Amino acid sequence: YYSLPLSQFIAWNPAVEKDCSGLWVGYWVCVSVEGYKPTTTTAAKPTTTKPANGISTPSPIQDSMVKNCEKFHQIKSTTTCTSIEDYYNLPFDTFYSWNPAVGPKCTSLLTNYWVCVGTVGWKPPTKTTTKAATPTKPSNGINTPPPIQQNMVGNCNKFHMVTKTTTCSSIQNYYSLSLADFGKWNPTVGSNCAGLWAGYNVCVGVVGGTPTQPGNGVKTPSPIQPKMVSNCKKFHKVASTTTCVSIQKYYKIAMAQLVKWNPTVGKGCEKLWVDYWVCVGV
Repeated sequence: YYSLPLSQFIAWNPAVEKDCSGLWVGYWVCVSVEGYKPTTTTAAKPTTTKPANGISTPSPIQDSMVKNCEKFHQIKSTTTCTSIEDYYNLPFDTFYSWNPAVGPKCTSLLTNYWVCVGTVGWKPPTKTTTKAATPTKPSNGINTPPPIQQNMVGNCNKFHMVTKTTTCSSIQNYYSLSLADFGKWNPTVGSNCAGLWAGYNVCVGVVGGTPTQPGNGVKTPSPIQPKMVSNCKKFHKVASTTTCVSIQKYYKIAMAQLVKWNPTVGKGCEKLWVDYWVCVGV
């Protein structure tokens, strides 16, 4: 819009950062200074180029885009890397290798610029849905809805259909799951949740995941944090306003006792998980 190189814009607004992560809505930024005149080289960008592959490259494009691109996508204000990945069945690692200027975390996807979404000879990977071509009935007697991602556990009894707005965090919060359990049941999703595919079903509950009854005859609610003592008789569900201090005062127990019964919470109470049950009496 202002025929302004990104390097010059950053020089005038250093707080914005090179990846534009500091560009705040509702704040003013500097787009010119006294005596500044746009360079003619920047103004010459709008002409299309024809690379060796014979495909015309639209403009503007971001720096360092691959030369052998044959398919392009213009970024809108609502475009995200995830929406591009889903629409073109394009893994982020591949997209990033073609468009390094967008950044490893997709923080520099510039509106109205063109990005590469296909190179000469490249073909989208095939999403394997063989396992879920027809509903299957595992040994637990629960029908598995298709499609599912590869390597999902066979004893799943509860499923969730992923949409474009679904995140691992939203699934964890809704079903009160830990990321460790979710990742164990759906290994293809990955530890960083990069493989959460829209339109696929994921496992959010397994056979045997119901509350257990320890030797003391008291039913243990779920979910609970790992390593909680097995002889607990009294439980408390953690809310967003719960603190270790509030638990201590309410149940008249010492911090040492709370940590002994719930070691995952930590001595500094740094891992008191919301919507999980903790032991407050044995």
